[in-house]
Amino acid sequence: MNREPDTVRVVGALDARDGEPNSDLVVLGRDVRIEYGGLQQYCWRQLTEIDVDLLYLAGLVAWVDRAHRRLRSRGWARRFHVVVPVRDVARWQSPQTVTSLRSTLAYSTGDSWDFEFVERRDSPQLKQLYLLSQLPKEPVVIPYSGGLDSFAQRRLVEIEQPQTTPLLIQAKTGGNVVQDPTRSQAVVLPIPVRHSRLEHAEPTYRTRTFLFGVVAAVAAKLSESVKILIGENGQGSVGASIIPFSGEAPFRTTHPLFTARLRCFLATLWGAESTPVFEHPNVWMTKGEVLQRLANADALDGWEATVSCSRNIARTKSYTGIWACGICGNCLLRRMSVHTAQLSDPTRYFWADLNATTLDRACAVSGHTTNTDENIANHSLVTMAGLADAAEWPSSHPTFEQLSFELACATKSPKSDVCKRVQRLIRHHQSEWRSMTSTLRSDSWVRQRLKVLNATN
Repeated sequence: MNREPDTVRVVGALDARDGEPNSDLVVLGRDVRIEYGGLQQYCWRQLTEIDVDLLYLAGLVAWVDRAHRRLRSRGWARRFHVVVPVRDVARWQSPQTVTSLRSTLAYSTGDSWDFEFVERRDSPQLKQLYLLSQLPKEPVVIPYSGGLDSFAQRRLVEIEQPQTTPLLIQAKTGGNVVQDPTRSQAVVLPIPVRHSRLEHAEPTYRTRTFLFGVVAAVAAKLSESVKILIGENGQGSVGASIIPFSGEAPFRTTHPLFTARLRCFLATLWGAESTPVFEHPNVWMTKGEVLQRLANADALDGWEATVSCSRNIARTKSYTGIWACGICGNCLLRRMSVHTAQLSDPTRYFWADLNATTLDRACAVSGHTTNTDENIANHSLVTMAGLADAAEWPSSHPTFEQLSFELACATKSPKSDVCKRVQRLIRHHQSEWRSMTSTLRSDSWVRQRLKVLNATN
């Protein structure tokens, strides 16, 4: 039996002398930095003290998540008590704010979060910020990972809403932003939060979208944009929460209920009227349908340069020029979507050959397949096949009932309509998965492993 996790106490401080015994000290400005010099050119409105507090909070939460690795032998969940320096302690300590913050993070990470707010004594960065003389034209904010979904969302906005200015929120080391020379109004806003002292960081990083969401919301507030577009497809937004792997918490980092909870938290700080809305235009579509929609709009130019892989395979395997592993869940979903859209995939995969008899023989280059690689491949097949099998579940299945209820709350739609949309999404996933795997040889490593999975279920 897994025992209750110990509480990790983390103190965020403005000075290294502000530490406490038996606590992990995080110095703001050293371990968690806000690069205001880069941010100021995108600040069409002055940052408030609450905005600065919020950026520090998001950066501190992300640092805590990554710095403390999960001990799988003791279960998935961790318990954190985080001390956060803020300017207006009373505002942050309001029960509504604290409850909403804890609920948002618990839902997305599967961990328990407690917060203690202490006074932040100074804010020297604010005086370095200036206003731009002109606001962007009808701005719309898009968290931009450099993957296929965010690329598709950006291109579709440019084509269908030519009067808008896409504001792309992107990690400093994120994917390539392919620029269309005929449309150059898109603005790239780098995530201004930097971390240090993160050796062997926790790879699950479920707080990544919390950080992205907070920065996107601040950018939307400063630019007076009323909405933030989440480009994730339905398999990633909804399907990933249906089939949790092993002892992992359900993957909900782009789930509509997560963004709904995030907005509720932000509204406790800014007020509902000043808080942008998160929209999920592709939540009822598969990745293949999103790619097909892009093809139908004649907007495919540049999609080949997007990166879907969740692994840094060039660093892991010490190879250059290979962008993707080809076997993680994101890569398999991308390969399936390309098959569905009937496109040729130029992506250079490390494990390129799905028809090879073994995973080691699937390597496009001379390389070594480790037990970790084998486990990642198995994990991906379990989740992809498991979601396809869910198409056979009745609408009364407890997972469908819970998911439909959550989505109905998040989208303010009738539960019966949501249930039909979920079932339709999963049936399309099943059809696309079976279509791709049916083209593979019966002795391929994919088909062999799927046969073993079917026999054990």
